[in-house]
Amino acid sequence: MSNAKKYQNEVWLNHQYIELKKSKYRIAKEIGCSPSTIAIWLGKFGIPTRNHKLSCENRFRNHPDKYLYKGKYYRIRNPNYDSPVYIFEHDAIIEKKLGRKLNIRKEWVHHINFNGLDNSEENLILLTPSHHVKAHKSFGKLALRLFEKGIIYFDKEKNEYKITI
Repeated sequence: MSNAKKYQNEVWLNHQYIELKKSKYRIAKEIGCSPSTIAIWLGKFGIPTRNHKLSCENRFRNHPDKYLYKGKYYRIRNPNYDSPVYIFEHDAIIEKKLGRKLNIRKEWVHHINFNGLDNSEENLILLTPSHHVKAHKSFGKLALRLFEKGIIYFDKEKNEYKITI
């Protein structure tokens, strides 16, 4: 049986979708067809489909409540959603403090000490995207001036910047 026609086999499709708990999207991707084709054939065979909430719960049930994202920030499960959606912990802290959701297109959380793992309230400030960029650029300019004045230098043996005083 060719890959493209596997979905027309009721036993195979039932095994993939019900027993292995694969999503319509994943089955379609694996055999090279569209998720809507899989949905049509599930319907033709009378195979009951899962709702989105249940499929998310199955997919995420073994995922942690908190994990380190790219070594820089913590991501946590957002308790405000029915399905397990991860958000940045610093966003959740500011949302709780403000009593509302953030508009992530217009509001960014900045770590004042540049340590993305330090999510203490006193280290977090809410900025517009342009002010966030301005804060980062101003820090870079400040570091450059300190380097030019000899207050910081680059240690070639340790491959890092250090302060002279």
